[in-house]
Amino acid sequence: MTLKQLIQIFLNILRHFLVNTYNWDGIEETSGAWFYWKYFGTINEVDGRYYVWDYVRPEEIPSAWLKYDNPKKFLYWLNSHGEYIKDEKLYQLPDHWESPAEFIKKKLKGDCDGFALAWVSWCVAKGLECRLILGNYGKDYDKKNKYNHLSCLLWYNNVWYYADPTNAHFIQAKYFDKFIPYMSFYKNKMFSHE
Repeated sequence: MTLKQLIQIFLNILRHFLVNTYNWDGIEETSGAWFYWKYFGTINEVDGRYYVWDYVRPEEIPSAWLKYDNPKKFLYWLNSHGEYIKDEKLYQLPDHWESPAEFIKKKLKGDCDGFALAWVSWCVAKGLECRLILGNYGKDYDKKNKYNHLSCLLWYNNVWYYADPTNAHFIQAKYFDKFIPYMSFYKNKMFSHE
């Protein structure tokens, strides 16, 4: 084994067990907050572009939810009161991105995008900087389908937090190694994390 291979093994161990090395800030893409990906046929299409931020709707957040001042506490509340149900069962569709109003109408039932969009909309209503982040979560890693989970990134107290209301995670992003980020969205901007 060469010295270069040993160093690579050591760096992999550090990445997986101590602090992950993903670029949580992301690199802003010049193309804006859209991506041309036919998998998301249910997202608003404008000239072949899918605008992810269209589903962030702070005006749909109930006033009762706004009593929460702490994003971590609201995330845990949303997780404990919501129920994960796949789109195939709930909507009879392979994928459907629920607006906060739809998620609330379905009594907080939905998959990762329902939870993430409701939580990000709450954050925006509270004046917090929060992104939607698309990536690969947990044991389902698949290079062909690297976009298997939608969750959130929150800039809070000068630190990026990985926030996942579906799985009840709220942790400094650099310490979370169960999610591989690929792209995130904030208003009219898209960021690459690869």
